[in-house]
Amino acid sequence: MPNRLKKTLWIGGIFLLLLNVYRISNKNWNYADPIDFRGIYVGSKLLISSPNLYNDSLGAEIWSNLKSSESFESLSNFGDKYVSISLYPPIAFTTFYPISLVPWKTARLIWWLECIAGLIVLMFFIYLKTNSWELIIFGLGTSATFFALSLGQPLLIAIAFITLSILFYQKNPLLAGALLGIAMIKFSVVMPFGIWFLAKKQFKVVAACSITTILLFVPVLIINLDFIPQWLNKTSWYYEFIYQPNDQNIYTFSNSELSSFLHYYFPQEIKIWKGLNIIGQLFGYGLMAVMFFKRKLTDNFLMIGLLLVSFVFSYHLSYDPLLFLLPLALEHNSKQSLFVLAFLFLLSLPFNAVAADITLIKFNYPILCFAALILFIFAALKNKLVSNQPINTLN
Repeated sequence: MPNRLKKTLWIGGIFLLLLNVYRISNKNWNYADPIDFRGIYVGSKLLISSPNLYNDSLGAEIWSNLKSSESFESLSNFGDKYVSISLYPPIAFTTFYPISLVPWKTARLIWWLECIAGLIVLMFFIYLKTNSWELIIFGLGTSATFFALSLGQPLLIAIAFITLSILFYQKNPLLAGALLGIAMIKFSVVMPFGIWFLAKKQFKVVAACSITTILLFVPVLIINLDFIPQWLNKTSWYYEFIYQPNDQNIYTFSNSELSSFLHYYFPQEIKIWKGLNIIGQLFGYGLMAVMFFKRKLTDNFLMIGLLLVSFVFSYHLSYDPLLFLLPLALEHNSKQSLFVLAFLFLLSLPFNAVAADITLIKFNYPILCFAALILFIFAALKNKLVSNQPINTLN
């Protein structure tokens, strides 16, 4: 990495990190944060006590009782229209069920420690691959890091398992696959990495991931088979809700995939756009794989391409750009690493918070990612994204 870029990263990273420290110091941690963990915590309590795992009313009752018994405040009510508490697959509730057995104040502290541990795993991976403190400072300074930690986002735990699977797959593919399978608690972010392993012909990893995922569903099947269709129905309802272009959906509608953008400007039955969205996602993944096999991409840039496709067609929020730190760490010596850095910086800026009243900015993720994907494909076809290293080896 050029010295000028290193200096820029140090300056920019320290500035962003100080901004995050300022945010942390001004945040009221006495409230019922982390709200993303709240969904898993309450859902885990519903796992045994209710035949309907995704019942907002029952969840709200549990949450209200917890507030009364433990005497804490809450920034929002369980199941309100701005916060999704039902999109996690049932395996997330069975996996983290033990943490629901302790009081909320203790559970959230444990969860935050687990999230910090997940972030440490990611930063250790970056240092191991790059020996670069400036990249670590930059990664810690992004708004993605702040939001992920403050919300208690399961992404941090999932990304730790994804990171470990990438770290171990060459020496122990079965362990790597099992780790990737555990990350399926947040399955939407695992897909690009699963395809990446598949394209690299790491079939043992993919097989171990599939078996682990199936095993994680066994407790769900034993407790209540109906939890799976309940989850699918609730998820379908929620996605239809967030795609309704109205002022009530400022929070959930601000960052979504291309189908919501099309639905907003070209109102149609949402199922039409969703269908095209799924086709586009599959086509995009297939295109990345073809370019990889045609030796237009290194394996590390294949990962970037798969993530770009995911960010165009899948639902992502402000914490998910942390995923781009993985291919950046693997391809840090490449001249094209600046492409990833610049894009990661753009994704990490809180555009929506700055310009919430500008409709176009609300769609910054699919717009930015779609533009980046076009540039990425153009560069790949021009053979700009192939390093001097062998196509099937990691840095």
